[in-house]
Amino acid sequence: MASEFPFARIIGVEYAPELHEAACRNLKSYRGETQKCGRIEPICQDMTSFHFPEGPLVLFFYNPAFEPVMRTMAAEITLLSQVCWVVYANPRFNVCDSLNKARKTDTYAIYRNAAPSQSN
Repeated sequence: MASEFPFARIIGVEYAPELHEAACRNLKSYRGETQKCGRIEPICQDMTSFHFPEGPLVLFFYNPAFEPVMRTMAAEITLLSQVCWVVYANPRFNVCDSLNKARKTDTYAIYRNAAPSQSN
């Protein structure tokens, strides 16, 4: 779904090798008519050790981990120097207190870090 937006690139981080392999298979076969981003990079690693690329970010989380891991991620995002939006779908944990809430419903929440918005 993210590839239908004109992002410069999309990086998918999966911890479980079997989910990473499924993502790789899906990428080989998917070519949508509305696809606007073709630079999609699957990575198999622990998301808490992932180094965020430079530039503005949109992070999408669909309940990817237990509360302690999500707290670690929220703390890392808070420290980023670049603008970062977080879309947390199906949020099970209230872990983004350190981020600015832009919108919250029963099914998703959107947050923004406090980095300077010079690039917006």
